[in-house]
Amino acid sequence: EQLEAGTLTSRDVDRLAVLLADFHNRQPALDADHGFASAERRRLAALAALDPEDALAHNWRGRLKLERLDFRGASDDFDEALRLDPRLAVAWYNRGNVRLDLGDPLGALQDFGAAARLDPALTGAPYGAGLAKLSMGDDQGAAEAFRTALNLDPGLHQAILRRAEALSGLGDTPEALRLFDRVLRHHPDSVGALLARAEARAADMDYDGAIADYSRVVELAPQLPLGYRRRAQ
Repeated sequence: EQLEAGTLTSRDVDRLAVLLADFHNRQPALDADHGFASAERRRLAALAALDPEDALAHNWRGRLKLERLDFRGASDDFDEALRLDPRLAVAWYNRGNVRLDLGDPLGALQDFGAAARLDPALTGAPYGAGLAKLSMGDDQGAAEAFRTALNLDPGLHQAILRRAEALSGLGDTPEALRLFDRVLRHHPDSVGALLARAEARAADMDYDGAIADYSRVVELAPQLPLGYRRRAQ
């Protein structure tokens, strides 16, 4: 929808390309779980169909629609779940993710905030808030939100990566590089982490290190023009 409306920035397009490259690299592992996932989807779909007054059932059906990228349908189910049970933290969190996918970071922040108030241990709420703030260019707020998520789950590598990106945007290159290195020790083939570290290295005038990271991106995702372009620059 953002593409059709012309609201995607060049940074958005680059990030989408990176996400698709990482997904392509992970596809065999995802396929290995397909049998279980299919059975679980059928069970949850049946649950939602049999109990239309159950808030959890609507929440799960919304999750199924979200997996199929039916954002509007998912949003309707999360709306209904919250009408039936306004204290269902996970439904606020899920609707926040939908709003983020639909390009409404302010609405997403409201939902993530409600989820965090209802369930302070829900790691995804501050993580989602960090993503929303990052998308709005609020690097300081994003870094703080990701730190909150990491206080709840210190091993959440996506939060480490995003916090590093936010710190890089704030000019704290040494700490950002330390965090990128930490992520890549566990996920050495992460295209997103390699690209982000390459940008930070270039900003720190470590051009050899940046070229090495971009070269690794080209090896992992030869279909991604971004790696070639950044390396040439």
